[in-house]
Amino acid sequence: MKEEEDKRDWLHKAIRVGSLPHVEYIADTEDVAVAKDTKGRTSLHLATLCEETEIMQFLAIQYPILLMMGDNVSTCLVCGEIDK
Repeated sequence: MKEEEDKRDWLHKAIRVGSLPHVEYIADTEDVAVAKDTKGRTSLHLATLCEETEIMQFLAIQYPILLMMGDNVSTCLVCGEIDK
């Protein structure tokens, strides 16, 4: 559990600085890629917020399930809406 949280934190840091090579290395399993931060955001949510298009593309292709996952306010990236 702690190792997964650490990897999630490192993944999110790599996304924030826009390092695709680090993201590719760290996001080596679906569990790491889909792990949510304290605000309920996945790696793809964070990449979208940071406008990191290459990272967004990598994550969406590698882990398409991310496209259907909601964040803390149930924002789905595919539909771009808040589910009520």
